[in-house]
Amino acid sequence: MSIDRMFSRELRRLERMPERAMYRQTRKFTRNSEKKVLEQFSAKKKVNRKKKIAKEVLWFFATIFLSVLISFMMFYFLGEFFPDAFISLVKILNSIITLYLFLFALCFVGVYFARAVSWALHTLGK
Repeated sequence: MSIDRMFSRELRRLERMPERAMYRQTRKFTRNSEKKVLEQFSAKKKVNRKKKIAKEVLWFFATIFLSVLISFMMFYFLGEFFPDAFISLVKILNSIITLYLFLFALCFVGVYFARAVSWALHTLGK
């Protein structure tokens, strides 16, 4: 069968098809293609959302680890090089553990703040 013959058959079939049937066929085709496209993009969104959550959890634990290290270093240097300030801070906060926890909280906020500023600069740079 030649291509012209197939094309003319299809054309005749379309000419005989009522307008309403053509509308239904077109609508069905459009709906199916929209569903396929939507499924592709929604799958990518789910994957991206999971990646963002995993990245945020990783940053949280990295921030805790860095905060522990930095606060310990601050605690050590404060006690070693500024003993008078160290003793006065211990008296103000009532214990050494409270001083260390205060330094840890300060470092935690500082690391997260630095991360937020870095993210903002990276976003503005794009």
